[in-house]
Amino acid sequence: MFSSLGHGTIFFTFSHELIEEYYFINQSKSWSEAQQYCREHFTDLATIEREEDLSRVHIPAGQVAWIGLHDDPAAWFQVMTNASNSWRWSVTGATSPGGFQNWKTVNPDKWAVQSGVKQFFLLNDISRTWLGCQSVCRQNYTDMAQIESAEENQAAGAGLLYNTWIGLYRNIWLWSDLSNSSFRNWKLGSPKNENNNEHCVHMNEDGQMQDDTCSEPQKFICHGGQGGRGAGQRGRRRSKREEQVKEREEQVKEGEEKVKEGEEQVKEREEQVKEGEEQVKEREEQHTL
Repeated sequence: MFSSLGHGTIFFTFSHELIEEYYFINQSKSWSEAQQYCREHFTDLATIEREEDLSRVHIPAGQVAWIGLHDDPAAWFQVMTNASNSWRWSVTGATSPGGFQNWKTVNPDKWAVQSGVKQFFLLNDISRTWLGCQSVCRQNYTDMAQIESAEENQAAGAGLLYNTWIGLYRNIWLWSDLSNSSFRNWKLGSPKNENNNEHCVHMNEDGQMQDDTCSEPQKFICHGGQGGRGAGQRGRRRSKREEQVKEREEQVKEGEEKVKEGEEQVKEREEQVKEGEEQVKEREEQHTL
């Protein structure tokens, strides 16, 4: 059910813990501006927890609206620090229930992160991208391989002579309120990240999600706790979110410092190599004389 407000429309979502309200805000703002507005007046940009929530959010025909989903600019720092919760399996969309990981040393020991075209897990000679392999596996089998133990890892790798895709991928999409919701309802062909510049997500009247340029002015959807503005539950959630945001910022800062330290080490090694080359050249000149 919903009722009209002066600045938008209010929609109610019911859960066991909290009555959530969705507000369609009929103002055009960039994603960050919309986020700020929602945090000042409600709780945050909308988080969609499940498919049923889509029926409770009504976007006017022909329009789209920002929601809280965006990709994480610090995701590659998570890879560097091997954050297990940033990696998920294609078949379930979840992390490993048993916590099994077997990384190759160069990445967060034996699984390597690759981009481009590689052989997929079935032993044939067809080369596809990861998404292409996922599509073939889902059309003809169940899904891409999910490996949950050392025994399964050994069985899956038996006889392999080249790199193969498995169903593990990095989850770089986050909700603005740092919710753990894994629900996605991508529009066909999305996310596409055109020009490597589409890092925020809007939703259309059919509940389909599509990545877009964050600076693009769009209408947007906020959500808030029971009681509306100033509710104690909302305040507690905001405080928790702010703590999580602060923690993430500290992790990003730490990652940047590690990158800077690595760059300095590379520069130092380059200088050592250059010095060594000069010494070799000097010896060659002395030998010539």
